[in-house]
Amino acid sequence: MKYFTQLLTAMICLALTFTGCTDQGERVLPANSSLAFYNASQLLRQDLERKNPGVAVKPAFILVNTPVPVKPDTLRLPERQYIPHFAVSMSGQQFYPMLNVQPIPVPWCSYMRVVPGTQELTFLQPDTTAAVKTTITAGQDVSQTVFLTDSLGIYRTIVTNDEHTVYDKGFSLRIIQATPDTGLLRVRVNRTWLGENWGYGTASGFYQLPMADSLQSALYTVQVTPAGDTTNVLKQYLLKAGRMQSYTLIINGYLNYHEETNYASPDFRLSFIRNK
Repeated sequence: MKYFTQLLTAMICLALTFTGCTDQGERVLPANSSLAFYNASQLLRQDLERKNPGVAVKPAFILVNTPVPVKPDTLRLPERQYIPHFAVSMSGQQFYPMLNVQPIPVPWCSYMRVVPGTQELTFLQPDTTAAVKTTITAGQDVSQTVFLTDSLGIYRTIVTNDEHTVYDKGFSLRIIQATPDTGLLRVRVNRTWLGENWGYGTASGFYQLPMADSLQSALYTVQVTPAGDTTNVLKQYLLKAGRMQSYTLIINGYLNYHEETNYASPDFRLSFIRNK
């Protein structure tokens, strides 16, 4: 009877192998971690625009090393005309065009659902060679955004945790500093300074900015200045913010000419996305 019980237990575990029956009792985690991507590299963006004028988001891809089929998050078919979406290659790799838009808020960064744990990401250039490879940890039930940027052609990523509390008395705003040649920067919204200063490759949490109780949306002047001279406004943007909405400001592009970038025209800009 003892051997029969052992044999029966072994057969049950064999039948349930794909549902996670192991000696350690491990279970396969669902693909409930979310990744979004944003191309904040001026060199890559201009390279894409030269190769494919008018469709700069189309040929830029990221390879994500995940074996689980993924789908965009609440992305309807009509929205795919102006928001990048996901596709699966014949080899099973997941492809996602890197978002890059003019400095106007887009509805949201669409997320790819992946399995929690280590994810290997490869950012491809227009000729399909790798710009940079990076490894991140996808948290359980956590949304993250991976920003790609470069400093004179040396690519790097900035990874943010997108989880935050909705602010019902106004809106939320965070900062991504992806400009390599400005030094430390400061950001002001109307008369409020956000943080002390921001160096290249840094990201803030979400700041909560108040709004009059009678309003559902309002205009806010966003200004970026050098940390050492706050009277010198490098760029400003008039943001129409909605109540209980969350936005990300991406400071990106080069401010000056650089011989190492083949004299690419500086294109310093403030770009915004609306987070879900």
